[in-house]
Amino acid sequence: MKMPSIGEIFEDSCRRILECWTALNLAAENNWGGENGMEKRKVLIQGVVDYCLSSKCPSASASLEEQVYADEIRDALVHDLEHEFHLLLDDDSETQVASEIARLHTACVKGDLDYVLALQQRLFKFSTSESKPLESPLEILEAHSQDASDAELLDNYTDRTDYAETENVRDQL
Repeated sequence: MKMPSIGEIFEDSCRRILECWTALNLAAENNWGGENGMEKRKVLIQGVVDYCLSSKCPSASASLEEQVYADEIRDALVHDLEHEFHLLLDDDSETQVASEIARLHTACVKGDLDYVLALQQRLFKFSTSESKPLESPLEILEAHSQDASDAELLDNYTDRTDYAETENVRDQL
């Protein structure tokens, strides 16, 4: 099986962060911005991923060479939530989500797979039963020997997970 690129790893993890954000999920599920709330949610998530990858790096398998800044991501989230869902946040969750995405981006740039796997573990805890992979990241890691390389661990993790679209999750990251 093909090893995912660092851009694909980032995209998957970034998408999961946003899918675990309660404010976005409530706005989408309750159609606060009018009809098609879930479709607007998908567009918003893809927009953030595209900003971090495509707009910074031209190829779909982006090398993540340029830095992204949490305040830029936060500003985009605030703008999109206000315009698409008529939602003004006062809980500072947009700052937390943006900071997590920026940290993820930095970890991917540095090749810090330990951080990425730890993040995936935390996100797994807040997934609904419909969106959980067949095994948790911890179960997969524990099933391997201690001398397995990061690439082998990540390859096995990505091969054995089958996530459905997350709809009802918490924003605690």
